[in-house]
Amino acid sequence: MNLNKENIKQFLDSVDHVLNSNTFLLSLKVDYNCPEKTIEQLTEFIDSGNFQKQILEQDVIRNWNNYQYLNPESLLFEASSKELIKPNYNIELKEIEKEKKIDYLVLMLIVEPNKYNFWSPYGRQYDKSTAKNILSTFLDEIVESRRWRLFTLNTDFCYSQVDDYNDEEIMSYFQGDYGSDSASLIIAENDDGFLLLTNGVD
Repeated sequence: MNLNKENIKQFLDSVDHVLNSNTFLLSLKVDYNCPEKTIEQLTEFIDSGNFQKQILEQDVIRNWNNYQYLNPESLLFEASSKELIKPNYNIELKEIEKEKKIDYLVLMLIVEPNKYNFWSPYGRQYDKSTAKNILSTFLDEIVESRRWRLFTLNTDFCYSQVDDYNDEEIMSYFQGDYGSDSASLIIAENDDGFLLLTNGVD
């Protein structure tokens, strides 16, 4: 997946801008028809190390370098080898109803009152028309006019800033407590999966 494609980059950058987030879009193969199998495949993806590998790669691609450290001996930046995934977790999926899929994703950009904890700490939200246009071109790019499903999942499979406090063995992605933490799974009918992660904070 090319994160520098204009329509993908625009959406991710826009979510970053609104939520003050470091937004990731990870790619994987998951079953379109069977949520139970999807949970198994998603768990395998996380446990295999591909989740953390893509996080580390995108950290560089998107010019954040939050997980890069200077090696004092070589004086070169290297990716962190700390653990990002908790040892014991269970993935729970909740499907967003067909008629509410677009509204859920648009909420990341307009942050009207919502139950998903999307908020813009610096008041950078877009108007609904602009947000829908940004989302539409993004979806056209990743699902390519195919049918698609949308699920939310729990974020406690990954360490948060609260867990990371003064622990040198782990690194974190989610904020915990008051962050706009979210994990959303878009699945196209050809079994292409896209895991969208946000961690906005003031």
